[in-house]
Amino acid sequence: MGITETWFTDTSPLNLFNIDGYTFLPKNRESGRGGGVALYLKDDFDFKVRGDLSNVLVNNAESLFVEVHSLKHKNIIVGVIYRPPGQSISDFNNCLSVLLETVNDENKRCFLMGDFNIDLLKVSAGNDYEYFLNLMTLHSFNHCIDKPTRVSSSCSLLDNIFSNVFDVTVKKAGIILGDVSDHYPIFLFCDSPHTPPSPLATMKRRTSPENVSRLISELASVDWEIVMSDNSADSAYSSFLDIFRHCFDRCCPYYSVKNKLNRTKSPWLSKGILKSIQRKNKLFKKFKINPTPSNKNAYSLYRNVLTDIIRMAKKMYYYDIVESNKNNSTQLWKILNDILNKKGNVHFNNLFMCEDGLSNDCSHIANNFNNYFASVAHSLANNLPSVNVNALSFIPNNVQASFFMFPTCVEELSAIVIKMKNGKSCGFDEINCDLLKQIFHVIVTPLIYIINLSFASGIFPSELKIAKIIPLFKSGDAQTLSNYRPISILPSISKIVERLVL
Repeated sequence: MGITETWFTDTSPLNLFNIDGYTFLPKNRESGRGGGVALYLKDDFDFKVRGDLSNVLVNNAESLFVEVHSLKHKNIIVGVIYRPPGQSISDFNNCLSVLLETVNDENKRCFLMGDFNIDLLKVSAGNDYEYFLNLMTLHSFNHCIDKPTRVSSSCSLLDNIFSNVFDVTVKKAGIILGDVSDHYPIFLFCDSPHTPPSPLATMKRRTSPENVSRLISELASVDWEIVMSDNSADSAYSSFLDIFRHCFDRCCPYYSVKNKLNRTKSPWLSKGILKSIQRKNKLFKKFKINPTPSNKNAYSLYRNVLTDIIRMAKKMYYYDIVESNKNNSTQLWKILNDILNKKGNVHFNNLFMCEDGLSNDCSHIANNFNNYFASVAHSLANNLPSVNVNALSFIPNNVQASFFMFPTCVEELSAIVIKMKNGKSCGFDEINCDLLKQIFHVIVTPLIYIINLSFASGIFPSELKIAKIIPLFKSGDAQTLSNYRPISILPSISKIVERLVL
């Protein structure tokens, strides 16, 4: 989705214009007021900004270009262009010719949209408007909009979408009659030449209260003899985990959940307000069809009153929820972030630059992330100057055999588990804190045995050392592995042992 004349400045709160499921790319006018262009691209599109194409038009128009990558088809160039009406059309045509030749030389699909401020309803032999249209046609770009996009005292066709894509079916193109701007929005629906991968289904456990009750009953009937008779903390915990997983799979099986975009309407828009919006739209259409002073006054008055009502409804909505959560700082911050449209550092990407080039294979990407994260510390250590100092010299009066751990008991473990924060995040064992608290009373006996065996032998179970690593995007190129930092999620049971030791 492309937007022209954004009027953004360096101090504009751009986060207010984020849309769920889309990446927002604004480009502000470098000097002066007004102008500016922006693009919204779906999060599952892998793309790069083509600043070289924008530079071709830099002296005659404001523009923003991106290249959308496709593994099975040609890449797609998408551009949004705004030509200020005061700029020379002849100079713009000359620069546009260079741009179109560059796109054709790269042999890539291309969609150009925007406000060209060139009225295609006034094309006549020999004028700059005709040269502009011939230039597009010469480079195999066809226009998709043929109806006026601005209607006042006269009609003009200033906005358009041009494309050099012929191997797809254009289903529908046209204008949207609306009062958002004095220019009507334009749209194009076609069979996508770029088919992004369908979102991977998320596998979840069916942890309903009934299933958890079944799990508790099944764990309560388990004979833990194989665990309690093992003299190795490592193998005893492996046996415990195998038994637990068997019961977990039986009682709380996996099911597939498709990732869906959360589309929620503004909650302050009541049914009455929504009906009023429909009424306002009808008055607007009536005014555009028959632009008499009475129709204009009826529309303007209704629109202004409705705008005040919507603003008041939004104000009262947030006032009520802030009042009801004024003693809950966590919820207050969520409300403030919602008002400011801050979605956190969330980023989705399906294509990464691995050691052997770009890849979208999940296993290959995971292995490359693992190799990168595992080598970071070693690489940093190699850059440090070497010193000939024994680390033990920093620990004076070292006393041998001075450390002793008392065996733990049910009461101590119970107190630790109760104080653990509730949460749904879990390690590779899939036991989160919420589930652990519910099943703790039926697994406490083997856990006490394993923990005390670990204290006595000085061996920490290997499977409690395994962390689930989640790459978190920082900034920069989303395809580059070094632009991610790792988040480690350890098993909940390992946190119990950690608190016993500390």
